Amino acid sequence: MRLYIVMSKWMEGAALIGIFTSFDLAQKAVQKWIERQNDIWEIDNDPHGVVGGHYSNKTQCGEWSITIKEFEDDFNQLTIE
Repeated sequence: MRLYIVMSKWMEGAALIGIFTSFDLAQKAVQKWIERQNDIWEIDNDPHGVVGGHYSNKTQCGEWSITIKEFEDDFNQLTIE
């Protein structure tokens, strides 16, 4: 199963925005999130994420970024110990 994890990073901290089952759903969540911020965001390619999955906002205090990461695993194989 493929999942898309959306993380927000500001200075030294990071926060989970959500986990989604499609890139489109992840992008919609990011768009909704950044629309509430009233700032200018740039879309660029994160070498560790997916193409078009990195958004950055450079402020006087530092860089704020949101990244969509693709994660794939077979959850049918998971075991709980």
